[in-house]
Amino acid sequence: MSSVDADVVVVGAGISGIASAKWLHDHGRKVIVLEQNAWTGGRIRTERRPGEVAGAYLQHGGIFHTDQYPRLCALIEELGLGARVQKQPSAFNANVLQRGQWRHVDYGSLLAPIRFSALGWLDSLSLLRAAAPILATGPPHRKDDFGTLTSMQQFDEHECTRGLTSTAADYFAAGPHEFLWGVRSNKISKAMLALQLQIFKGDLKELQGGTQALVELMAKRLDVRHETQVHSLSLDEERGTVAVTAGSDEQVLHARAVVLACQAPVAARLWPQAPSIIKQHLEGITYSRIDYIYVRTSTKFYISEGQEIGMEVVPAAEVEQGPFRTIGGMYCCDSWIDAGQEGSLLLVTTSNAADAATIDDDALAMRLQEELEHLHPQLKGNIVSRSSIIRHDDYTPTFSQGTVGRLSRAQLELESLTRDRGQQCQGAIVDLAGDHMAAPWMEGALYAGHKAAQRVHSAL
Repeated sequence: MSSVDADVVVVGAGISGIASAKWLHDHGRKVIVLEQNAWTGGRIRTERRPGEVAGAYLQHGGIFHTDQYPRLCALIEELGLGARVQKQPSAFNANVLQRGQWRHVDYGSLLAPIRFSALGWLDSLSLLRAAAPILATGPPHRKDDFGTLTSMQQFDEHECTRGLTSTAADYFAAGPHEFLWGVRSNKISKAMLALQLQIFKGDLKELQGGTQALVELMAKRLDVRHETQVHSLSLDEERGTVAVTAGSDEQVLHARAVVLACQAPVAARLWPQAPSIIKQHLEGITYSRIDYIYVRTSTKFYISEGQEIGMEVVPAAEVEQGPFRTIGGMYCCDSWIDAGQEGSLLLVTTSNAADAATIDDDALAMRLQEELEHLHPQLKGNIVSRSSIIRHDDYTPTFSQGTVGRLSRAQLELESLTRDRGQQCQGAIVDLAGDHMAAPWMEGALYAGHKAAQRVHSAL
């Protein structure tokens, strides 16, 4: 075994891969992380674009957390970032556009359906009836299970909008799904709604200065090799190792185990010998997309006078029926502006119904700004700069009806597979991490990374 380069090679330096690598490193394993991008964090990225949007930092994923994220909250304290946590008390408050009129809703309140003026009593009743059995189950018995959709698997047999009126589905459920994750409500499992009702409680919180600092601190003592794409894996059963071919020079690294913390289609390509149950899960995962710009204003912009509003949502139903062709919503990011700077920073997204992938970057950016100014005439002449279009072709995994069942079976198969390998002292272990192995938010990614690390460590 003297020719082995590492105990474990982790493919992917997103938060799940880095969490897995850090856990293994902290437990005495030699780990190498291979990442095809030039940065650590994957979708969790904080950057500055002084040539486009000066005086502020921009974030591209993994922005929020709540007190219901136990792993993430513990990690923030462990890394000494607790003082940088700032509450966003208005972040759950939203304006939703309905037939040209803004309607206010507080997504952080259980009474929101009753108070939401866009809904009639039948619409509100359908939402309350859908939520009742979910709330009656309570949170997972073990807090350790927070972050994984499998804890709500009993709701996987129906899509999220089952039992809702069309108005309730189009104007209430659209907010978190279309705007935050880029997916229509009727495309996801009710298990995803169930987990949201359990973990989206209290204030939303951010890390001042951006979330990427969290991932970079996690990776500080790790061997992370950027701009290194993995081409293939080869299992050597006799030696009990996995050969990993990577990089432009096609260097071969030998490890006793590999954790694939990459997107599901990439994992499926790299591990064609995966058991059928695991293949079914990987091949059943689809991803949403999201396209957006950042806009800077010269003076402070208030979404709604006299009421603190964190975001605006233009539901796909409104785009399909109304005068707007492109805009999906806006989030106010003033907390990301440098101290001493004036004005506001706005994140403006495209609608799910806009077919943004087919629109040229410059044309899309112009259309978003024009529609934003049409919705808010006070912004005309107040916008001083905007970023170029930022595109995420594969943004978050969409857990459609039946996906959570396949996920649960894949998790059990991985546990059995790695346990058998460990008992037989065979090595040549392949395991999976990534948010497609739990749920599409930071807590889910951490959960998947830690679970993969624990399985591999036990097997080795």
